[in-house]
Amino acid sequence: MECEKVKTLLPGYLDGGLHLDDGSESHLMIGQHLEACGECREELQGYLTLSSLMSRVERAAPPADLALRIRVAAAQRLSDNPWVHYARRARTRGELILENILEPLALPATGGLTVALVVFILVPDNPTIRRQLDLVLMFSRFRPQMSFGRFTSGGRVVLSFSDISVKG
Repeated sequence: MECEKVKTLLPGYLDGGLHLDDGSESHLMIGQHLEACGECREELQGYLTLSSLMSRVERAAPPADLALRIRVAAAQRLSDNPWVHYARRARTRGELILENILEPLALPATGGLTVALVVFILVPDNPTIRRQLDLVLMFSRFRPQMSFGRFTSGGRVVLSFSDISVKG
């Protein structure tokens, strides 16, 4: 393993927090590298010293009136112009709705459009292939397991060129 890579992984090695994709093999390889490389051992020792010093430092206590100052600042901001508050709130809600509704639908809709383009535009006008496609689509069933991120039960959709029926 190279020194530069080991040096970037040393904090995680020290804390035992290496990423899962690095795995225990990486931890073992870093240990072996540290046995052979004095420069990286010094770097690790620097991290150990820093960790030891940081553990001795007392945490700074927040001012006693911090919560009150935050509430006063928030109330002043709301009272400055209530319409700005309502506009921001509406915008945030709109973004949340769009994110929660459109993102789950974006990938399936794109995939469906792509498949439709391939099947109906790029497939040659061969009667045999068209007949097979008609038969496949006539008896295809769509069984949704989730609707807008929630599990559903039952329900099936049968799609053909002449009829669409939904049951369940």
